[in-house]
Amino acid sequence: DEIKKPEKGAEEGGGKEPSSGGGEEDGDEDEEDDEEDAEVEKVLGVRKRGGEIEYLLQWKGSGEDEAEWIPAENCSCDELVEEYLNTRKKNKQREKKKK
Repeated sequence: DEIKKPEKGAEEGGGKEPSSGGGEEDGDEDEEDDEEDAEVEKVLGVRKRGGEIEYLLQWKGSGEDEAEWIPAENCSCDELVEEYLNTRKKNKQREKKKK
């Protein structure tokens, strides 16, 4: 499951500014985009921020300490999200039974 990994230091809702020039400049942008594609290993959390749902994603080859909050609309790892939400739901049901 691959998604665009946000740039380090990019503000929330930010990201790259669209280029003002038309057409391709020198091809460097395509190489840069390829470097930003990352594969999600695991969904670690979910939150609602500013009315938008975000998932805490761990990237393949990275540790949990490098996980990043990504808006749900930018996630293309539906199976991993579903697996996380199902596990979370089961854990909550188990906790209710203990009480």
